[in-house]
Amino acid sequence: MAAAIAVSALGLEAASAQQQSPGVVVGVVDFDQVMVESKAGKSLKAQVAQQRNAFQAEVDKQQKIFDDAKAKLVAQRGTLADDEFKKKADALNKQGDQIQKNLAQRQQQLESSLAKVKDQIERATELAAQDVAKGHGMTLIVNRAAILVYDDSFDVTKEVIRNLDAKLPSIKLSAGSAGAAGAAGAAGAAGSTGAAGSTGSTGAAGSTGATGSGGTSGIQLGTPNAPADTQQ
Repeated sequence: MAAAIAVSALGLEAASAQQQSPGVVVGVVDFDQVMVESKAGKSLKAQVAQQRNAFQAEVDKQQKIFDDAKAKLVAQRGTLADDEFKKKADALNKQGDQIQKNLAQRQQQLESSLAKVKDQIERATELAAQDVAKGHGMTLIVNRAAILVYDDSFDVTKEVIRNLDAKLPSIKLSAGSAGAAGAAGAAGAAGSTGAAGSTGSTGAAGSTGATGSGGTSGIQLGTPNAPADTQQ
C-alpha cells in the first residue's frame, strides 16, 4: 500500500510540473523587411546597384570595342588573302573568348561576394532576434515567409531591425577586380597584328568565323549578366 501511495504521489508531482511549465511564446520576424529597411540592407542594395552599373558599363565598352574591330576586319576582306583574313579572324576569336572569360570571372566574384554579405546580415539578424526574444520571454522566433497567417501582435520585426542597426550599421561588398583589368589587357593584345594596309583588331566577348571565300559570321556578345539585386 505504501508503495502504491508513493507512486501515486510521484504521478501527482509530474502532472503538477507539467501544468506549471510555461508554454511556447512565439515571435515573428519578416526577414525580407529586414533586408529592405535595415541600415545594412540599404547599404548592400546601394553597393549592388553601383557595381551592377559599373559591370554593365564594362560590358557595353567591350561590345563597342568588339563591334569596331569586326567592322574594320570586314572592311579589309577584299584586300586580304584568305589565309591572312582567317588568321586575323581567329586572333579576334581567341581574344574575344578570353575577354568573355574575364567578364564571367568578374561576375562570379561579385555574386560570391554578395552571397557572403547576405549570409553575414542573416547571422547578425539571428543574433538581434535572440536579444529581442530574451527581452519578451519568447521561446520561438519564426520567419514571416514560412507562415501563412499570424497575429500582428507577434511581429517583432521593427525591434529586430533597431537591434540589427546597432550591431551592424553598415556592410562592405567586395568588388570583383579581375574582369576589367583582364579585359583591357586582352583588348590591347588583340589589336596589333597585320600586314600592310590592315588595321589592328581589338577583341571583345563573342566569336567570329571565316572561310576561304567568305566574310565573317554573325558575332554576338556572350557576356554574363550583371549581379542580381539583393531582394531575390
